[in-house]
Amino acid sequence: MNKTNQLLTDAIKNGVKKPTKARMFEMLSKMVDTINLGVQEPSSRVRNDLTLQALLLFHTPPAPRAPKSPMQWVALGVSKLEERGSMKLVHVIDGVAYASCGRRLHTVDVSLEDGTYCPKTLKRVETDHIAPNFKQTIPSSFLGSRTVTLGDFEARGTERLALGDYIFDVRHIRDCFSMFDEMTFRFNDINSPVQFSCDGCVSVIMPRKKEDK
Repeated sequence: MNKTNQLLTDAIKNGVKKPTKARMFEMLSKMVDTINLGVQEPSSRVRNDLTLQALLLFHTPPAPRAPKSPMQWVALGVSKLEERGSMKLVHVIDGVAYASCGRRLHTVDVSLEDGTYCPKTLKRVETDHIAPNFKQTIPSSFLGSRTVTLGDFEARGTERLALGDYIFDVRHIRDCFSMFDEMTFRFNDINSPVQFSCDGCVSVIMPRKKEDK
């Protein structure tokens, strides 16, 4: 009998109960700490263990459907594309937490230490990725502003929402309004980034062109 089957058999005999996803994540975290034998920073052996990485990702408790804190709202802005390493993380610089996928940016002022944060646990982590410069994406001025709600947007197919002549990805707008009933909409021409803001949370989004698929 191999070791895996032996452990499973022992678990059944001992009446071990199947843990919740949150409990399993906690147990895996303790196991990683044990492997490191008290070393403050994870050893390269552990950090490069793809099996452990996959287990931790699988058992990470899911983020709430609606963010319950400004940092959770910021984390919605991370990129989902595999090749964008630094954009898959939350960053804090000079008291501003931000996350960007390249087409939209979420920011909020925080009292956290500068560094990189895991978008799932929102804990500070060490990484060799260079944080993208978020300040250069924020317009310095706008031509106008008004208060808008999610109900002001019109569906354009299944993947787009329109606000007048401005067209956006559905997910970007739904994420943006996920914690707010209304936001201040600041805009320039339809080819320039726009801004949605409320209670210190700011989202800068690049509108889609009408011919974009």
